[in-house]
Amino acid sequence: MPRSKHAERAVLKAVKARLLPPHWLEAGAEWLIEQLPRQFLRVTSTPLKQLAAFPDAGDCWLSEGSEPLFSWRVEPIWERGWYYLEMALVRHNGSRYARLQFAGGTDEEWASVPVSTNFRGSVREVFFLPHATDHLRWQPTAAQGMLIQSPPVLHRITHLESMLRRGYRVVLDRKRLRHLAPAEPRQLNTPNVVSRLQAAYNAGTQLRLQRLHGLNYEALRATLAQRERQRFSAAQAALKAIAQQHVIVLVPIARAARPALLGLIASLQAQSHAHWQLILIGPNTPPADPALLSGLPVDKRIQYFSWPAAACSLAAGLNQAVQASDGTLVVCLEMGAILSADCLRHFLLEFVEHPAAQVAYCDEDTLDLAGNGRSEPLFKPDWNPELLTAFNYFGGCVVFSKTGLHQNGGFREGYEGAEIYDLILRMTLNRSADAVRHLPYVLCHRQAPQPTLPTAEPCSSHRAEQRALENLLAPHGRTVSPGSRTNLHHVTYPLPCPAPLVSIIVPTRDRVKVLAACVASVLEKTTYPHWEMIIVDNDSSTSETLEFLTTIQADPRIIVMPVPGAFNYSRLNNEAAQRSRGSVLVLLNNDTEVIATDWLEQLISHALRPDVGAVGAKLLYPDHTIQHAGVALGMGGVAGHVLRFLPASAPGYLNRAVVTQEVSAVTGACLAVSKTNFELVGGLEEELAVALNDIDFCLKLGRQGLRNIFEPRALL
Repeated sequence: MPRSKHAERAVLKAVKARLLPPHWLEAGAEWLIEQLPRQFLRVTSTPLKQLAAFPDAGDCWLSEGSEPLFSWRVEPIWERGWYYLEMALVRHNGSRYARLQFAGGTDEEWASVPVSTNFRGSVREVFFLPHATDHLRWQPTAAQGMLIQSPPVLHRITHLESMLRRGYRVVLDRKRLRHLAPAEPRQLNTPNVVSRLQAAYNAGTQLRLQRLHGLNYEALRATLAQRERQRFSAAQAALKAIAQQHVIVLVPIARAARPALLGLIASLQAQSHAHWQLILIGPNTPPADPALLSGLPVDKRIQYFSWPAAACSLAAGLNQAVQASDGTLVVCLEMGAILSADCLRHFLLEFVEHPAAQVAYCDEDTLDLAGNGRSEPLFKPDWNPELLTAFNYFGGCVVFSKTGLHQNGGFREGYEGAEIYDLILRMTLNRSADAVRHLPYVLCHRQAPQPTLPTAEPCSSHRAEQRALENLLAPHGRTVSPGSRTNLHHVTYPLPCPAPLVSIIVPTRDRVKVLAACVASVLEKTTYPHWEMIIVDNDSSTSETLEFLTTIQADPRIIVMPVPGAFNYSRLNNEAAQRSRGSVLVLLNNDTEVIATDWLEQLISHALRPDVGAVGAKLLYPDHTIQHAGVALGMGGVAGHVLRFLPASAPGYLNRAVVTQEVSAVTGACLAVSKTNFELVGGLEEELAVALNDIDFCLKLGRQGLRNIFEPRALL
């Protein structure tokens, strides 16, 4: 039964007096809300402008401008008071702006309420309507592109429920979103949360929108700086051990820019670790620019190492410089790099804490022309050998163990412009994660605009990188070809002969048009010769579907397998896997369509590798924006697709949308795995009947020491 007005006032008074601690809202708000009365409102949604419906897709719309609007008519009439909106909203155009509008004093004046979503597109909004009306306007986005939204669910709620819902969200916002601002917004301070709840709620909404719109790098830098201080505070003994260790810093300067070199030297002189030796390397014929070298700061730690250009290459010069220097670490820098004050100390500490380490790299960002403002951070992944074969993601600051460098033959001649990349490959590929260390701190800054780098021409450098890859991979039967963009590489893994049988598993229930398009695309566009398709029919009932399933079995490669009962994606795939004959399984959603004809070859070539678990394809939405390019853990509270809504050909962050790489997980909408590995982890978890079973599956494979791979050339 609903609580009485007297009880509501008593609870309200307690909240205002702060007699109830914040965690009470989290623990008890939902229970109390269930006891309160509310009024359901029937909403009729009609497109008003700049909207076109997708045919045969009821909840899918195309925004044709920057201000698409729906008109919402309601029954009974809206009255002054508090309201609660629930709906799902996914936008495929990059815009996360949404708002509710209601009429002001005249029809031309509309007030608006900003509406935020979480990363999964869930809307849970509380708002106050100041006067009665019979309709609202709803703007779901502020850009052209596709969007999907569920029918809105609206309730008129009590003032107490509005306070509980707003207070509960503010508590969560304080905990989850404070890192988005350099200082906590004043409205989110505890006293204001109680006395000015709506201001705190609005501040949280703005932070939510800010999170969806992009990264507040200035705020994040404060968090990263705190992590660095905590690291040093916890490693006092190790810091004493490295205090006297020497570091060799190598910088080729064949075509250097003087301001860049002076900036680099200044950052070294400001290091918290003082025992370093900077070696500037260049040929003496033709002589280096006299103006470049003559005005360098006087510092005995700076040396210029030269050799007769006709008798020696850069690789030999680098080796000679390392051999003639004392130090435990060798730092290779690109011209234009500026080091953070604690950079060398971080790397020394990393190698002390991880004795097996041979190579290390760090995150980077860009300095403005004045050398003050920082932007464009590059947060790199931990050791990702697949990504390294696509391009040198280690960047412009790479640190080697001097011992490991010598053990692997040092820098090699014949790879002009790719000497460092070649050495990285030889010291890392086929090595454990202990040998390759990623420091998740921004320790290197690039100067903007970047000076001319002291390497060969870009095209010849790319060819040298490709030769270095071929030198390592060709003995294993792998081929290297240019990637989809300049300076990228693509490694192809050989398929066994004869080609193994692949079992494509497609769960379905009715929706015959969708299923027919999926099957037709596999039949017409798949060049791989040896496959079977198991269509798992979960209680289809329409005559059109049943007729299609009967007809399609005329193809001997297609099997229809009835599995009745409640829909359980995991169970349907598990039962089909038991019946399958293939050595590789491909889980395929019935709403997918093949684009790249060699999609199966690309997936299988990885799935058969002994160290690989699941392999995921690149999936596009109907408007040719990215739907899946790998899964990252933590997004939306559990896991989420990265790089969604980018154009299909866009490179994405660190080229991650267009290169083969290791990822935490891939989607089960198109997932290849060897049958042996599928059975090794017990298939899909049937307690996860609909969602997250693919994420759970990939994590189980990872716990077995297997790597999950995203392959963008498998395009659907």
